[in-house]
Amino acid sequence: MTVEAWSITPLYTIGGTGPYTITHPYVAGAIRAYVQLNTGRLQLNGSEFAVSPEASDTTGNLTLSPTVAVTYAGLPLIIDRVTPDEQGWLAVLGEREAGLASQLDRMVQANQELRVQGAGALRVRGQLDAFDWAEGTVPIIESGKPKSGPTAAAIAAAQTRATEAAASAAAAAASAAQALAKENSMLRDRGAWATLTLYSPSDIFTSNGTSYITQTAHIASSIVADQTAGRIRVFAAKGDAGPGSGDMLKTENLSGLTNVPQARTNLGLQALATKSLAAFADIDPAAVITDVEGLAANKIANALPVAKAVTDYVDAFVPVSLAFHGVPTNGSYTRSGTLVTVTMTAHGMVSGEIATLDFTTGSATDGAYVVTVVDANTFTVVDSASGATSGNVTRLAYVLSGSRGVAYVGRAGTGDYTVYFAPARPNASYSFQLNNIKPADTPWTYWAEARSLADITTATLRLRTGYVSGTNAGGYNAFVDSARVCLQVFG
Repeated sequence: MTVEAWSITPLYTIGGTGPYTITHPYVAGAIRAYVQLNTGRLQLNGSEFAVSPEASDTTGNLTLSPTVAVTYAGLPLIIDRVTPDEQGWLAVLGEREAGLASQLDRMVQANQELRVQGAGALRVRGQLDAFDWAEGTVPIIESGKPKSGPTAAAIAAAQTRATEAAASAAAAAASAAQALAKENSMLRDRGAWATLTLYSPSDIFTSNGTSYITQTAHIASSIVADQTAGRIRVFAAKGDAGPGSGDMLKTENLSGLTNVPQARTNLGLQALATKSLAAFADIDPAAVITDVEGLAANKIANALPVAKAVTDYVDAFVPVSLAFHGVPTNGSYTRSGTLVTVTMTAHGMVSGEIATLDFTTGSATDGAYVVTVVDANTFTVVDSASGATSGNVTRLAYVLSGSRGVAYVGRAGTGDYTVYFAPARPNASYSFQLNNIKPADTPWTYWAEARSLADITTATLRLRTGYVSGTNAGGYNAFVDSARVCLQVFG
């Protein structure tokens, strides 16, 4: 026989048992069938397909078993030929036939060697064009043709970037989850509850006097059903009704109530429930004087309105009462987020006092802060800016607890302070008293006074402190920072 050029059978898509045409000659047992899976080629065994005729000098047909046709429907079918490396011609005549038989034997042996070597190589189905393979690169196939691909270093760099990208994606996902959790933890006032409304976690709403908080996102059906299902829970329950009965909805300081004693009883005022309205008129000087005298006669029932009246009277007469420490003190600080932690030996403050801080290094924000004391040498404040920073800080002054009517105290230099009122005074014609407390028992005279008439304003009062030293025969006057300055503003 003669053998024509081999044209491999094209790929088929499995659609039934077949038959599928074998487009080339073949010998018995030479046809192989494969299914192309995502994970590679799956070779079918002899019971999963049949070839007809068994051998052919032209073409033939391949038929799949019903099980294979159903299992792998829609996948590529590959038909290949693997001819056995055998030489079956035996020379029986002369020397020429013996030489031809020897040559055929060597050709078959060479083919056997090539087949074994080819089985261990990377292969593609079909033929590839020759190409110049650049040293150090990985060959790739692009548009059906081989070419030099990336280097090992480029592949390693790509793998590193892929790992970094995966880490960034994971970090972004974690940040998104944290942001969502933070958002879900923020309380949102949704007002009165309404059915068929979408509520998100941490939404607050009210129904019949009770406040509820949303546990999980849901479309509202009913309070009972949503609470039973765990979608909402009570945030603040409606209070129980009191035992009394009285109108407490008036706004005229009890004057418009139908039953004043009953209303006072409902407030828990006990004996005060039967007192006349005059006892509560704490803005009436006559009532105040009467109750002060009554208090002296042990009329304890009048103590509550009298105390309120006296407090209001003092607050109105002395709207500003200030004591501050004005000696600069140095320390250090660190900021994490917006929380600034200051280390200052024996700072002497208590929580709630207002310190004016000058951050001399680092990026913390200068200003007046309400302090929270950690211990005798440490306190914290909350900055308006955030971010990690650290450095040195000077406390210029601080307002002592118990002061009122003042926002903070600033310091421009030695013995030079500015008091900032809160709220501002109605006009600049107020009277005031200043005292500079001596730091120790000394014959020197310590003084405090307004810096000038122009420095007395509705918003601020700028003042100077100092001392006069020496004897009757002489001495000197100097500005000095003070450890305790007191200010009272009248009217």
